[in-house]
Amino acid sequence: MFGVIMLENNNFSAFDNLNLDIKQNLLKYATIRVDLKNSGLNNDIKLVGNSPYISYKSYPDWFCDEKGKGLVLHSYNGFIDLKVKCINQGCLRIAIRGIHFLDKNEEKFPIYVNIEEFYLNGDLMLQNKLVWHDDPYIFFKDVEDSEIVHIKLKWLPLNKSSEFKNSLKLKNESLKKENNKLKSDLKRSNNQKTNFQKNLNEYKEENFNLLVNLEKVAKENYVLKKELNELKKSERKKHSFRNTK
Repeated sequence: MFGVIMLENNNFSAFDNLNLDIKQNLLKYATIRVDLKNSGLNNDIKLVGNSPYISYKSYPDWFCDEKGKGLVLHSYNGFIDLKVKCINQGCLRIAIRGIHFLDKNEEKFPIYVNIEEFYLNGDLMLQNKLVWHDDPYIFFKDVEDSEIVHIKLKWLPLNKSSEFKNSLKLKNESLKKENNKLKSDLKRSNNQKTNFQKNLNEYKEENFNLLVNLEKVAKENYVLKKELNELKKSERKKHSFRNTK
């Protein structure tokens, strides 16, 4: 098949003849990363028993805080079967992704791995899911103190069975939904702005009418005061005229 490299008669001895540099560089395409963290209050998580297929294990500083310690695992075996013990009650977060890889310009390069099967405590949770470092599969589980969680994971590098286009389509749909939400929020904001402007104009018009009415009342008061003063003057003149008689 065009674009697919096949080994003649399934002869894998060709891989044994590859030099060490090539083998080391090929490993990253088969390596999966699993991030585990039991979040709560000073929580922890520990590997239980022997896990021979783990090629790297670490509790990095950036993954440890007051909520708990985070565990990062790497494996290029294609299958892992492990158990972890959760220290203190909390929420276990499991993130399955490809490794973090940068090119010579420190630019992030996506290395995809295909999750064939993911089991949690014997229950099948996921099949045929393509992931990479920035687009992981994430699962949450509430856990009790000292609870043992059993994880089985089977994966392959990016292959002809991977749903790569669908993965990009889902990402595109997610971006479209986010874009539509932003448009909806913007429209709602504009409507609120329009309503605010309308209310402001109505308020200004009411104030203007009040000022006009106030000015009218002030003029009427002025006329009434003037007439009252004239009336008082007239009364004083009449009173003065009577006194002179």
